[in-house]
Order: sequence, then C-alpha cells, then structure tokens
Amino acid sequence: MTRFAFFGYWLFTAALSAFFLGLIGLFLPEWGAIMWLNWCSVGFYSLFCWAIYELSARSSQSENKQLFGQIFLLSIGLKMFGALVIFILFMKKNPHFPHISVLSFMLIYIVFSIFEVFFMNKLALQNQPKRGESANP
Repeated sequence: MTRFAFFGYWLFTAALSAFFLGLIGLFLPEWGAIMWLNWCSVGFYSLFCWAIYELSARSSQSENKQLFGQIFLLSIGLKMFGALVIFILFMKKNPHFPHISVLSFMLIYIVFSIFEVFFMNKLALQNQPKRGESANP
C-alpha cells in the first residue's frame, strides 16, 4: 500500500466517522454534551493509525520479518490502552456524563480498528513472495 493510497483510505475512514457522529447527533439531543470527546477520539485514532502505518511500512521492508507482526500486536494493545486512558480522563472531568458516550466512543474505535486491520493486511500482502517465486533469492 502506497502512502497516497493510505491517506485516501485514512481520509475516507475519518469522514465516515464524522458522518456517523453527525447522523447520531441528529437523533440524540444529549449528543452535544459529548461531542468534544468524540472529536478527541477521532483525532487520537487518526494520529495513531498514521503513526502505525509509518512504523509498519518501514518494518515490512525490514529483514526481520517478525518485526511487522510485533508492531501489529503492539498497536492493538496501545490503541486499547490509549482509548481507556482517554475515556477515564473524560469520566473524571465529567462525572455526570451521558452514558451514550460509551456507544459513540466504541463506534469510532471499531471503525478505526477495521481500518487498521485493513491497511496492515494490505502491507503484509504487499511483501509476500508471488506464487512460483522463491522466498529466498
């Protein structure tokens, strides 16, 4: 996956998240109280996916083929931990938050997780030897 293709998919994912947030906001009046959390989570996941793409693209070209898998597993753990930290900080700052914020936060998490698995899969398949080619030159 080229950097240009990644940014195209990345923008599509961010736009899709914004669309979902706006669509849900039309139907739920308490949504306005948590919009800053939603936009913070979109920003966090966007930056996180970009950083993981950069690391993964470099590691896929590395001689150490296990490095790519390690980065993939590390990214999942770090994303979960980051999401937990953001949500806990939000709960501390707003003790009477609307419980619907859990739904919005998880929706954004799922959209960006699907995107991350998609581009990591593309990067992994990009460096596989073609059928009939030897893995060792």
